Amino acid sequence: MVQKNLLKAKHTVVVAADGQKAIQRLAEQDFDLILMDIQMPVMDGVEATKRIRNGDAGADKSNTPIIAMTAYAMLGDKEMFLAAGMNDYISKPVDIAALKEVIEKVMTSKKG
Repeated sequence: MVQKNLLKAKHTVVVAADGQKAIQRLAEQDFDLILMDIQMPVMDGVEATKRIRNGDAGADKSNTPIIAMTAYAMLGDKEMFLAAGMNDYISKPVDIAALKEVIEKVMTSKKG
């Protein structure tokens, strides 16, 4: 659903099945933004984010904006994701209007 809506809005979407593949894809090409699922096989989104921030995809990619997308909505989860290096957070099920607002906020602050 999210992918379909992003494509409809003329965004290019590249999907990675797990955090390890996300790091690999980021190392191979540039992205304006990463929507990082928290629960993934092989390597979860928190670990993948920490590795991206540590330069595992390349030092020039370590500041790529990352938005957490997760079903976790417990008190303190957002703070945990931000502490891991994510720029923002949106809970699932994803409201497309809210996602657009978060993307706009993150991308505006990147230009900032």
